[in-house]
Amino acid sequence: MLIWAIYKNAACLFIIGAFLYFCSRLIKKQERVNKRCESQMMRNTINSLKAKSNMSNSSINELFAHSSLLELPKKHILTSSFQNDKNFYFIEKGIARSYCVINDKELTSWFSTEGDIVFSTNNFYGNQQGYEYEVVQLLENTVLYAVPIKDLEKLYQTNIEIANWSRILHQEAFIMNEKRLISRLYKSAEERYIELLQTRPDLFQRVNLGYIASFLGISQVTLCHLRNKIKSVSYTHLT
Repeated sequence: MLIWAIYKNAACLFIIGAFLYFCSRLIKKQERVNKRCESQMMRNTINSLKAKSNMSNSSINELFAHSSLLELPKKHILTSSFQNDKNFYFIEKGIARSYCVINDKELTSWFSTEGDIVFSTNNFYGNQQGYEYEVVQLLENTVLYAVPIKDLEKLYQTNIEIANWSRILHQEAFIMNEKRLISRLYKSAEERYIELLQTRPDLFQRVNLGYIASFLGISQVTLCHLRNKIKSVSYTHLT
């Protein structure tokens, strides 16, 4: 009887052990599937991080361990100087425009699309003159990842890859702003329009022409005139 009891207990322990092993394999498999799905969902964001600074997968995982997934509708005001928003956003899908309200008029300053980042200037850098009325609005249904600014700043201190990515990001933003300033000062409205058409053709398919005109620093009437002129010239060359 004693031997039979020992045998039964051993059999039970074996069955329990086999069951636990099988469950652990299923859990690990599901974790791998979840990681692959998450990687697919974050494809644009991950590709952007790697393209800018060749960030490693481990650093990307560390960065997005602090993130929250957001799915927000078209026309939603993501952030502004009027609210205390402490997040830094990565756009996975969709498009946003940044604008300032000056003399009750919206002046578009930037467009952010898939793989880009967006945030409130005053909330990220502290109060900056000229950005007292800055707003970021979504122009499409948008998928974003939000990372708290305080967590991002801590990562700058502990992860050199994330710190370098931020440095490169700010360098590129500075150069783009310099080029835009030079364009405004020395190029005609037609030259600025053609430059945007060549470098950002997607905007003309996704963005209200009034916003594009504001971004170029011209009226919507002037933009329509330029569009018709360029189309006419292109058609003439084709024929």
